Amino acid sequence: MDIWYLLWLQSLRQAAGPLVESIFVFISALAINPVTMLLPCVLYWAFDKKNGLRVLLTFLACNWVNQMIKVTVCAYRPWIRDARIQVAAGALKDATGYSFPSGHTTMAVSVYGTLGLLYQKRSSLLKWVCWIFVALTAFSRNFLGCHTPQDVIVALIEASLLVFLVGKAIDRFEQAGSPAKKVLWVVLAVNTAGLLFNYFKPYPMDYLNGQLLVDPVLMQKDSFEACGMIYGAVLGWYLERKYVGYTCEGLTAKTRGIRILIGILLGGGTYVLGKIALSSLELRLGAMLRYGLLFFVLMYVVPLVFTALERRNHVSEPLVLSRSEEKEPASVNN
Repeated sequence: MDIWYLLWLQSLRQAAGPLVESIFVFISALAINPVTMLLPCVLYWAFDKKNGLRVLLTFLACNWVNQMIKVTVCAYRPWIRDARIQVAAGALKDATGYSFPSGHTTMAVSVYGTLGLLYQKRSSLLKWVCWIFVALTAFSRNFLGCHTPQDVIVALIEASLLVFLVGKAIDRFEQAGSPAKKVLWVVLAVNTAGLLFNYFKPYPMDYLNGQLLVDPVLMQKDSFEACGMIYGAVLGWYLERKYVGYTCEGLTAKTRGIRILIGILLGGGTYVLGKIALSSLELRLGAMLRYGLLFFVLMYVVPLVFTALERRNHVSEPLVLSRSEEKEPASVNN
């Protein structure tokens, strides 16, 4: 039934022509584009630290859980299951890892779905733009032949549930005043358990005409990236909370712009240099270290740098916290 549906969509795609296909390739790619990751970072650095952190943590949780499910189920992509499926050429390069559930759909819900939910009372237009984009992303994964309907449906359910659970967990953490160090160790332990599970579990080794259909090492790359993100982000969050404790309140447009520029330069530079410097490492290890370093920079180094510059130039003097507040802020988001 799922293959029949994909073949029907494939016939529609071929009849619609390359322009329509290109539009859906663009929509699909936007879900994992650096712009999508930049939005919550900009929010976190310069506009709304609390909600920016919430979107970032939701993204990280959704990505991690999705990759754990992928390497547990080990479902092959539709075109491997049935040679009649012809995936859109422009979407093939981003169709990495196993098929179930859809990572693009999960990422769209985690970032745009969360943004629409958090700001629905402030902007009805923003809410509908975000949620329509989520729906288009989910449909595009079927339309382009990258995923089966069940891949997309489960991703929507999984990500929506995690958006709710992450929000509840953050609210409870803030209200209870849970020790940050305890949270740090729990998250690191769970992440390490996931990483070990990724590495040691058995993977299918199916051959066709003497050729391995799917290389497990390539399939593990995305899950190692997800684990690296968690390591970098949780360490960065802890250190920012303990030693920086910045706020977004009362900033001028110029200061916001400088913060964003610093973030883009440091984040982009870290990604590029990390990709070059770590390219000689084993594929999975290199991916984990690269993304771990990137999220450590985004969560800790960027705030550390712009806060130091602001204090030095006296542009945020009213925003400097007391020594006691810097050591242990009252909440995650100040």
